[in-house]
Amino acid sequence: MPRVASTSPTPDWTGNPASVCYLAPDGTASRAYSGLRFPNGLGVTDDNRFLIVAESMTGSLLGFKIESPGVLRPQPKSNGSIGRRSIPDGFCFDSTGRMIVAGHETDNLFVLDAADGRPRFVVDLPEAGPTNCCFGGDDFTTLNVTSSDQGNLLAIEWDVPGMKLHPDR
Repeated sequence: MPRVASTSPTPDWTGNPASVCYLAPDGTASRAYSGLRFPNGLGVTDDNRFLIVAESMTGSLLGFKIESPGVLRPQPKSNGSIGRRSIPDGFCFDSTGRMIVAGHETDNLFVLDAADGRPRFVVDLPEAGPTNCCFGGDDFTTLNVTSSDQGNLLAIEWDVPGMKLHPDR
């Protein structure tokens, strides 16, 4: 399972180009892709074929085909957009192939089809500022959402379990 990390230690809200890097099991790092406008959330699809990157400055989610460890196909495909009114931040996947994206600057979670980015529905939250989400709980159906505006952790019961993460899948 590839491990990836953003190269910028702090957010660069100016939109200067940034990179996504690969961290090999031996600890060496390499630049996997450059030129993104504030890459933020990162996730690998359940089949381990695509790296999805939330590009916060554009409102887009980009899908990169993983060619081999640390090597991404140089041309990403669009994997959805939550628009310019919201900043895509962290995201996760559920077991049915939906991608749940925290829409910072709103009070919404945007649910997209993970395969092609088609919008499915929007979840209205009780407060603004979602920044990330992940599944937990005994049956993995509790969607935990961080809300930075108020500093809260929200728990939402989801209709299906979340996608199992490495090494559990």
